[in-house]
Amino acid sequence: VSEPSVGVSSGGASSEGELFRAREPLFRNLEDLSIVMTKSCGLFGTARLSERFEAELLKRYPKHFVEKAKNLICAVDAHRECELAKMAGAVYGHAVAEGGIFGTLWELCEYAGCGLSLDLRSIPITQEAVEVCEFFDCNPYQLRGEGAFLFLTVQGEKLCAILKEHGISAAVIGHTTRGPERIIKNEDEIRFLEPNRVEEYERVLSERARKA
Repeated sequence: VSEPSVGVSSGGASSEGELFRAREPLFRNLEDLSIVMTKSCGLFGTARLSERFEAELLKRYPKHFVEKAKNLICAVDAHRECELAKMAGAVYGHAVAEGGIFGTLWELCEYAGCGLSLDLRSIPITQEAVEVCEFFDCNPYQLRGEGAFLFLTVQGEKLCAILKEHGISAAVIGHTTRGPERIIKNEDEIRFLEPNRVEEYERVLSERARKA
């Protein structure tokens, strides 16, 4: 056998964000899996905040920038992405949603029963998300991210290449670990992922409503 071969079956989701997982006990026996992320973080939150507060944003940013931010979310075919991922050997799929990429990574570890290690700089993020989050003073990694997906696979670069062939941007952002630690590296800084206590999109809306 020249490379690992993994069989995957679809099934009912055990959580709101879980899309599929490999058959037991195969899934539990695998470690050091690549964590592949499609598209970029904070898609839903950036787009919706840009729509809702367009007039405010236009006072700082040009119209073409705000329009691009509003259109970060396009039609998402989750079934297509999952099928491509499974065909490429992915053993687990999870949708990014409330709590952003940090919240989804925590959920992934909880449901998959693993730890993780990743480099913050490897998480894809658009300039529009950076600027909009700075405007609203919120953390883009904790901003709602519907439209993006996370997959666990033995061969991360292979999965990324296949997804890109079908027009879906993807990147390996880290790997799973057998132990419980959930480590995020940012150059020389190391922090540990914690359960999300703040959903930035809802926080911004709530604060704006109080000030209205």
